[in-house]
Amino acid sequence: MKHIENLTEAFGQISRNSWVDNKEFLGQVPLISWVQLGAVLTTAYLVVRAVYLLYFHPLAKFPGPKVAALTDIWYMYHWFTGRYPWAIEAVIKEYGDVVRIAPNEVVFFRAEAMNDIMMSGTKGRPVFRKSDFYFRIGAHTGIAAEQDPEKHRIIRKWMAPAFSPRALKEQDPVLHRVIDNGIDKLATKGNTPEGLDMTAWCDWIACDLAGSLGYGWDYKNMENESSNSLRWFNSSMFWVTLDQAFKRFPLLHPLVYLALPPNLVRFLLEHKRIVRDRVKNYKDYKQRDYFSSLVQEGKTPPNENVDWILAQAVHVFVGGLDPDTQLFWSAILFLTQNPDKLKKFTDEVRGKFARYEDIEDEELTHLPWLKAVIEESLRLHTNGAFGQPRISPGATVDGHYIPKGVKVQTSLFAAFHSERYWHKPRSFCPERWLPSTDPDYDTVFDKDVHDCFRPFSAGTRSCIGQNMGYRQARVLLAKMAWKLDWEIANADEFDWERDIRLYAIWTRPIFKARYRLSDVAKAAAAEQEEKPIAA
Repeated sequence: MKHIENLTEAFGQISRNSWVDNKEFLGQVPLISWVQLGAVLTTAYLVVRAVYLLYFHPLAKFPGPKVAALTDIWYMYHWFTGRYPWAIEAVIKEYGDVVRIAPNEVVFFRAEAMNDIMMSGTKGRPVFRKSDFYFRIGAHTGIAAEQDPEKHRIIRKWMAPAFSPRALKEQDPVLHRVIDNGIDKLATKGNTPEGLDMTAWCDWIACDLAGSLGYGWDYKNMENESSNSLRWFNSSMFWVTLDQAFKRFPLLHPLVYLALPPNLVRFLLEHKRIVRDRVKNYKDYKQRDYFSSLVQEGKTPPNENVDWILAQAVHVFVGGLDPDTQLFWSAILFLTQNPDKLKKFTDEVRGKFARYEDIEDEELTHLPWLKAVIEESLRLHTNGAFGQPRISPGATVDGHYIPKGVKVQTSLFAAFHSERYWHKPRSFCPERWLPSTDPDYDTVFDKDVHDCFRPFSAGTRSCIGQNMGYRQARVLLAKMAWKLDWEIANADEFDWERDIRLYAIWTRPIFKARYRLSDVAKAAAAEQEEKPIAA
């Protein structure tokens, strides 16, 4: 026992002197040794982490670029190049239908995966929530970015009356007025050797439509042939890509706001001013717009904070602006590049309507070539090419169990351009969408897989304004086809798929076209001049 007591006393003495001794010892260690120790520990951590990510992580069984399994830098790099959709298409071709594109993220290719992810929340399916990829407006979340399914359901229910068939029909006078102004611009200024810049024209008319239909605001872009709002918006898209990419690096993400573009601030402040006026003075607005249903006496929005309403308004505006300008641009471009398809389309429209004024959407829905042109344009120039990332609740996707918390994507771009789903996938072939009984239909398209075609997403998170998008495209293209003949003016200056980039939204090359009045439009004008003026 004596020996044990002595040993205990000795250890107690060591303990009392340990701090002093250790302090002296630490002071004697050179700084270079601490740096070396830090380097060794860091290297050890990275090696252990790499081994875990490559061999023991739940996603280790999925193929993909090794660097993508180790770091989000692979993902970030391809976004910064503007060629993210093509990068995803390439790895799907190389690795298969399910590819690991980040340490905690996979992308799916097949239509079955689209159904499992996009249709989640319906028929008892577990909900795949949206990720934090989507852009927030300050402290508030717009309808497209809302992650909480219940909050999204409330917002969508509040907005639904603004997008009902009756509400859309009531907006026809505004729709036709804006489109007629745009077509008049083509008719009066389009017949020049250099042609008109259709990339800018599509932006102008889409913005005028989004403002007028959204909250009764006329941006006058077509009238002025310029737009501060569009310039502010478009010039900020690379920063939005920075914001989206750096969300994967939480410690670095705050630094992104040091580079916040003044133009984006101007864009949001302008919208806040417009929305505040629209909400405050709703009784003074006689023109029908979306806010006619959303902000009215006796109807309280889910959140009366003007900044919350602004967040919804900006999402509705951008949701009306970007998909529409992309669809207008691509349809006009592809028709111009394919004169034989353009003739089929214009013959259909001119054979249906005797007068320009007779063109109404209810009749346009029955024109097969018009529908085919729109669908083929949406396929070839893909909306939603950013993957539409969601978060797995712990569920099966296309036969693969995906653990809870893993991010999942579906590549619409790869699916819409795949030979597995489409005959001649990179060619503009509206015929593929015609009824099989149509004389212009070709049986080579019999094996096309239309089930993978989801241009406006699907399920509870599908685009709430897609019916208006189709309506605008039908009226615009039909009126152009009736009134104008057109041809491309700068065919040798660009390759659309080579030159286009995706930075949050598509950044398109300049495409120019020449326009002149069609024979039916000239005949109608001559007939109108011959009519006697009523007393």
